[in-house]
Amino acid sequence: MLRRIKKDVENELSDKIEILMYCPLTSRQKMLYSALRKKIRIEDLLHSAGSYQSSPNVTSNLMNLVMQFRKVCNHPELFERREARSPFYFHPTEFIVPKLIYFDNSVRYNFLKKQHLFTNKFCIYNVEHVHHSCFPVNNDNSNSWNAFGFSRLLKLSATELFQITNGGLFFRFIYVLIHQKMNNLFQEKIFWDKYSIFWPFVKKHIPEIFKFITPIVNTCTIYHTTHIHHHMNETMEHKLHRMKRVNSDMNITMDNIILENKTMENYNPRPSKIYEYQPTQLPSFMYFYYPKVTTKGRQLWVPGSRSAAYVWQRHEACDSKEGHDLIYDGDSNFSYNEWSCGNVGGLNALRAENGWFHISIPDKQSLVTDCGKLKILDNLLTQLKQENHRVLIYSQMTRMIDILEEYMWYKKLRYMRLDGSSKISERRDMVADFQNRSDIFVFLLSTRAGGLGINLTAADTVIFYDSDWNPTVDQQAMDRAH
Repeated sequence: MLRRIKKDVENELSDKIEILMYCPLTSRQKMLYSALRKKIRIEDLLHSAGSYQSSPNVTSNLMNLVMQFRKVCNHPELFERREARSPFYFHPTEFIVPKLIYFDNSVRYNFLKKQHLFTNKFCIYNVEHVHHSCFPVNNDNSNSWNAFGFSRLLKLSATELFQITNGGLFFRFIYVLIHQKMNNLFQEKIFWDKYSIFWPFVKKHIPEIFKFITPIVNTCTIYHTTHIHHHMNETMEHKLHRMKRVNSDMNITMDNIILENKTMENYNPRPSKIYEYQPTQLPSFMYFYYPKVTTKGRQLWVPGSRSAAYVWQRHEACDSKEGHDLIYDGDSNFSYNEWSCGNVGGLNALRAENGWFHISIPDKQSLVTDCGKLKILDNLLTQLKQENHRVLIYSQMTRMIDILEEYMWYKKLRYMRLDGSSKISERRDMVADFQNRSDIFVFLLSTRAGGLGINLTAADTVIFYDSDWNPTVDQQAMDRAH
């Protein structure tokens, strides 16, 4: 057998560069870490370590604690996965009420004399009362304040205030639409007054750029408020870019920045930008409301009564077809725009894109945001993908590989997986595919199953998500790609 000398072989091998990356703990990981620390009592450990017979139990207990802390650092979902939550649904209880009670109550409710008393005589929002309160007959200025002065600030007449308070849902929606129109007109006025110098250019190209510069009301816009945009702190990458821009002839690297950080010009923080009267949308998490119990709404049904059915139909239709269209679809004139498609208004505008779910399905983005290690890995894989690298990711825990596999599905990265459950034939085929196919970006392996007996030299980067108890095992796994 012909063998090569070691000194000749080692000169032909490429350099092996090891980089240790420190990962912070997220808030969820910190809570789990604190909960584990509170369960540990130093007195119990010292007491159990005092006797020779209990030393195996102490070792097992310490190993268990170390394993739990490693699970906290690897990913918090190794303890408990975020499961889909849904409320308990049941059919509503049916109440059978005599027909006489319904008709007696409806007659009392619709009694004209009673309506006249409560809406005209005993109502503080009576039109005549509001008018005399805002504009007293005598010009006595000793009592200059009045209870309905706010209506003048809201630009509401006495009749409009009475209709909003006593006219029902229909008139309230009309007022909301009018108020929304005023908001958008005021916002456009602020915008065009601020950028009036660009009007000749905008007027020339208005069909193409109108949809980009005009604040069109979004279907999820709730109200208008002031937005404050803060600038992020300057990082090392920002400093590198800034120094290259100032000193274009110099060959500046990240190491030079770290060494010459004291001699750099100080960073001047930029002030926050304030945007007034901006449309504010409903946050995405507000769409996922999951009560503990849910049921279908009660419905009135009076057998053999056409008048009751007619009253209920008018109630469902908001007293008229126009009222139904206004409440559910909004004002057509309000949603119309000359250069863009109209927006849906009314109650239908509050509907989420995928509907109002009572089932809360955890977002896959939480896999990244809940774990500091996976955040760093996410940025690292993005950079390696752009630079056309191929990666081996080792983990000691098979359950951690399951989470990494879900992450690969979420990020749409092509990968392969090999662990202790893989058969010998599958193991051989997967290694051959990874060596021959350049489209496979990541190979997920368990440290014990993928650390020996295979050749994965097609990869140029090895990532240890968590190290093995034995450092030699990690060294052997690293050499699979070397």
